[in-house]
Amino acid sequence: MSDSSSLAESKRAHTSAYVVILIFPILATIVVWMRIVSKHLSRLLGSDDIVILIAWVLAVGQTYAVWMYTKVTMQGYHVADIPKMSIERQILGQRYNLANQLLYHPILSIVKMSVILFLLRIDDKRRRVDWSLKGLFVFNVLLMVSTFFADLFQCTPWRYTIDYPAMDLEAQKAAGADEDGMLNGKAIKGGHCIDQAGFFLAAAGLAVLTDVLILIIPMIMVKDLQMRKQKKIVVWAILSIGWVVAAVSVARFGIYVHRFSPKNKDRSYGIGYTISGVEINLAIIAACAPAMNGLTRRVMPNFLSSGRSKSYSKKKSYSSRYNSRSIPLNSREQRRPSVMDHQNSCTDKEREYRIQNMSLGVPDGWDSEERIVGPPESTKSSNDGENDMPLTPVFPPEDGIIRTVNYTVRVQNSTELRH
Repeated sequence: MSDSSSLAESKRAHTSAYVVILIFPILATIVVWMRIVSKHLSRLLGSDDIVILIAWVLAVGQTYAVWMYTKVTMQGYHVADIPKMSIERQILGQRYNLANQLLYHPILSIVKMSVILFLLRIDDKRRRVDWSLKGLFVFNVLLMVSTFFADLFQCTPWRYTIDYPAMDLEAQKAAGADEDGMLNGKAIKGGHCIDQAGFFLAAAGLAVLTDVLILIIPMIMVKDLQMRKQKKIVVWAILSIGWVVAAVSVARFGIYVHRFSPKNKDRSYGIGYTISGVEINLAIIAACAPAMNGLTRRVMPNFLSSGRSKSYSKKKSYSSRYNSRSIPLNSREQRRPSVMDHQNSCTDKEREYRIQNMSLGVPDGWDSEERIVGPPESTKSSNDGENDMPLTPVFPPEDGIIRTVNYTVRVQNSTELRH
């Protein structure tokens, strides 16, 4: 390969790296703010949304670090096409590289925390699900803390983590090493580090493990629900969209095996190193997808509808000071459930509603504002002498979900019935 063709190839790879670094954070930003709008419309903003925003802010910082690392160290170029860098430039590049490393693991763990908090809000009372989620949450936090500090203190002395080019040069001059930094066939170093390749590969493997564990739990949650098989598959697919991220994690593991292989003498060439940014931004996108039901129902009202919104022969209307709309009710919905019914089936129904609607408590096809049926103890009288029921709002219990319908009952006098 000629020098000119090699340089042209390097430039293409360098430009492609910039494109990959930038496009996925842009997509993640759009999806995150769509999620916030969706949860705002449903009035269901919660701790999981705060956590995902933290992950997004850190991801923006990681994007900047990778961008500058690419620019300063000319990543994408063949080693032979990179001019000799000054010690100062090497140190600057290593600082951006370290920032990228330190942000990567916490971002992934924080995204997984958001997903686990989202699943916990579904409030599945089954012990195997509840304990699995809480145990996975603790494991994920411990993994985040341990990988962060292992990465931060990977070298001794600590200054060697960032300033190793200058410290190596000082040590080589003091030892009288040759221009390649060798003395008696041994490389002279200014410090010592852990097996970085082994650490990165072990951390990547643990990231894949936690991805798979988080994806298995929604399968258990959806498995026993009484809903059509087709809908169950769709719901499970939405909750488990993180399989895409797991696939990218596996790909990253393979890329890093090649990147840190002793046989690889051209580590700067290619765009494989950008997969870390791709992974964390895809993780953010995947974590946002199940939480966007409020916006989805505004854009596609019939998406994942359970069929209760179809027309029925019997309709009752409710009205309030603020709105009036007609709601179809079937025979099952017209019967007030008994206490025994609530005790036996409320948990299952609540779980089914919450999982299949992704909005954590708003029944199928209803927006959160539709739970407000009127001002407290308000009454309405008509001019024709009809007696109306008081319009008293009913608030959903903490342990269950109810559909609140405020409707008018017309009562006829006994004399009217005799005529």
